[in-house]
Amino acid sequence: MKIIVPNAGSVPDQRTAGYVINIAKRLNAQLVVLRILTENETEAAGEQSINLFIENGKEEKVPVNGILRRGDIALVVIEVAEEIGSSSNTLFLERFFNNFYFYF
Repeated sequence: MKIIVPNAGSVPDQRTAGYVINIAKRLNAQLVVLRILTENETEAAGEQSINLFIENGKEEKVPVNGILRRGDIALVVIEVAEEIGSSSNTLFLERFFNNFYFYF
């Protein structure tokens, strides 16, 4: 199973990364962190966001792949889901207003 975690705008904090890693670990899933850069955001800032998940994943032995893209958020999410072979065993994890939502 793969869990896709799209992120744009604000950099996730340590608590968020730990929470997402814990979900992936419990589901024995691979985590795909998709960082969508805003117009003024540098690639270095985007990589910092991805690295937070990668480091937490290493500590918990959860495989994490990071993808860095620019573009319309919805279109990029769809594009990446198609690229990685999204199927019925792919889970989307979104965060809105400090709540997590899962999409199958």
